[in-house]
Amino acid sequence: MHRYIYVSAGTKLVPNTEKAYLYKFHVLTRPGQYIYSYDYESEEKWITRATEYEPSEPLTGEFEFTADRLPASGEGYITITDAETGLPLPEASYSIIPLGFDTWEEAERASVRAKVAAFMSREDVRDEVERTAKTICEKAGKASSDSGSASGKLVFTLLADTHYVLNGNWEYTAETIKAVHESVRKACGSDIYTGIIHLGDLTDGILSKDICRIYSGRVLDELKSLNLPLYMVAGNHDSNYFRKNPDILTEEEQYDLYMSHLAAYDAPGSYISAAPKSLYYRYDIPGSILTLLVLSAYDNYEQHRYGYTEEQLTWISAELDRFSDDRRVLVLSHDAPLTNLDFWAKEIRNGEALCDILDAWNVAHDHRLIGFLHGHTHADLIYTKRSFPIISVGCSKIEYFEDKKPDGAICPARIEGEVTQELWDTLILDPETGDMDFIRFGAGIDRHVIGHTIPSPKVWAHRGASGYLPENTLEAFNLAADMGADGIELDVQFTRDRQLVVIHDERIERTSDGQGAVADMTLYQLRQYNYNRTIPDDTQYDIPTLSEVLELIRPNGMIINIELKTGVNFYPGIEQATVDLVRKYGMEDRVIYSSFNHESLIRLKEYAPDAECGVLYSTGIADPASYAKVLGMQAIHPSVGCVKYPGLPEHCKDNGIRMHVWTVNSEAQMEQMRQLGVDAIITNYPDVALALYGRDHKSYEELKPTPTADIAESEQDSPVETVAPSQNTGHKHPWPLRIAGTMYKYIRKPFVALDRVIQKAAGK
Repeated sequence: MHRYIYVSAGTKLVPNTEKAYLYKFHVLTRPGQYIYSYDYESEEKWITRATEYEPSEPLTGEFEFTADRLPASGEGYITITDAETGLPLPEASYSIIPLGFDTWEEAERASVRAKVAAFMSREDVRDEVERTAKTICEKAGKASSDSGSASGKLVFTLLADTHYVLNGNWEYTAETIKAVHESVRKACGSDIYTGIIHLGDLTDGILSKDICRIYSGRVLDELKSLNLPLYMVAGNHDSNYFRKNPDILTEEEQYDLYMSHLAAYDAPGSYISAAPKSLYYRYDIPGSILTLLVLSAYDNYEQHRYGYTEEQLTWISAELDRFSDDRRVLVLSHDAPLTNLDFWAKEIRNGEALCDILDAWNVAHDHRLIGFLHGHTHADLIYTKRSFPIISVGCSKIEYFEDKKPDGAICPARIEGEVTQELWDTLILDPETGDMDFIRFGAGIDRHVIGHTIPSPKVWAHRGASGYLPENTLEAFNLAADMGADGIELDVQFTRDRQLVVIHDERIERTSDGQGAVADMTLYQLRQYNYNRTIPDDTQYDIPTLSEVLELIRPNGMIINIELKTGVNFYPGIEQATVDLVRKYGMEDRVIYSSFNHESLIRLKEYAPDAECGVLYSTGIADPASYAKVLGMQAIHPSVGCVKYPGLPEHCKDNGIRMHVWTVNSEAQMEQMRQLGVDAIITNYPDVALALYGRDHKSYEELKPTPTADIAESEQDSPVETVAPSQNTGHKHPWPLRIAGTMYKYIRKPFVALDRVIQKAAGK
């Protein structure tokens, strides 16, 4: 395989053979789609051939790279071939003498150092260093004033998937880690770090084993320079695997490269390897009750390469049984243990069996398994369907693709040259409680796992349980309550006789078998139709009044999100009328108002300053959290597509603004909202969300929703309060009556239309 050699002005190529040779010249263009993209299959995709800087004829003898033989950047990479055969020349056939350096590797590093220094001098990078250090000290319970005190918490620098080759950003990452460490020492007055955890994939595994060793060695050297224990996990690319690359490191070679230093730490008995030069091991943190259980999740020679051997499972079971009653366990693996958590693997060998072993031990031993950390997915994800959280750590290397990720995973936006090109964590762990803080440097947000759990959003039923029953009906709201939803979301409009009715559209065609605008019809007229169009059946569903919904919901303590539909029709006075009705039922502390018409919310706040309001929007707003705060609102209600804007959850938290996101219907979106830490989701399927979040609930299959009987016709133009709430009989009408009712529905339509015309003409 070719060896890529760094050259700059003054570099000399000195052959040790009489053979004629040629060199190919390459420049590193770092195109965004290949900074880390699964699209590339060979080096041509991440390093670009520049033929204009190549010799036109074979060379013999010494050759010097001068400015006119280099691009404007003054540097590049060459591969050297035999002019006759076109094959790579053996390294013994030539020498590279860089100007002012002993080796070409040193010359390359010097070039990179200048770029890194410029990056570290940026104000946003310095600010991120200080913010990260301050947060670490606060979460670790350390400050300069209490230097030397111990909080009992352990602090690890945590990173995964550095994927360092020619196009990596590792040099920048190394400097940001060093800068944060130095800042923490100054802020805390002492060194609070326990060690460093790298979850694997130091390089990409594209080139030869020798190149892999060079670049892996650079990562290891930088981490070891921090003078802290380094706990390494073997990743799939750490074997130098990449698709059909035949130049694979053996397990023994991987051990020698990545883990041989572990036995040398001054902590006798702490390091327990499964076997000589094994890639999985146990490490008892000195002076702590924490044990790291480090696993190996890859075998290049298995049919399904990702997974865990039977021997490893046996060893894990034996080690767990040996733990004393006070030991706490943190499992480290490069890959996730379950197939649904890994896009790349068709199957995780023995993954379910591994989780079953860990679950059984955890439940039997008072939940002493704190968590399972892994990399490989290149995304942030916290999975809580086991007795322990399974937590994915994002990719340290810059990448620009958001697909090929597990459902619900979060891929923070990355911008080369900005602080968000970086991504690594500081893990602060309390072994006693199991609490974990993940303090993020660069792209993404800080994460907090509370004692084996992660907070889930509140679940509000969008127009009721509208995925199962017709939207904005009493039946849909009642079903949401039976399912266990925390709240409901609904829409209110004025009828022509100024009654508050619950309906989404300004017209009734989409949701009913009638026609017309809500604003042009009285409550009596609206009640002539069946509002079952969104979930058709032969049951009668009536348009409810807001009063009826409040009456239904008041006993069960649910939150009600009332959307004022003033975006098309302004409905003068609707804000005051809605607030007055809510006050009448004594539900002010359980209602949050929202609207796309933000002026309507301002009017409502003028009338009811203490009312909770949320800014509803479906397109991008510049800094929505600050916008809501300036308007005096308590929340934002973005569509699920608007949540992708970088930094939105952090901005909301910083400004004390809650996030209620709509319409969150897929499990992937529901999980993503939990990862982002939103306060509530608004969904058509509340039972699905509650199940995903591990909450008590009843599914739609468990419940038997019943229709609402006909409401006795009230006098036209009568007040809402005189219309009794619909009563649920639990039965459909007998079939003769249903046929008669259907015939009546069509016979009366022309008469209703004529009545509307007459009333309009009369100015009613």
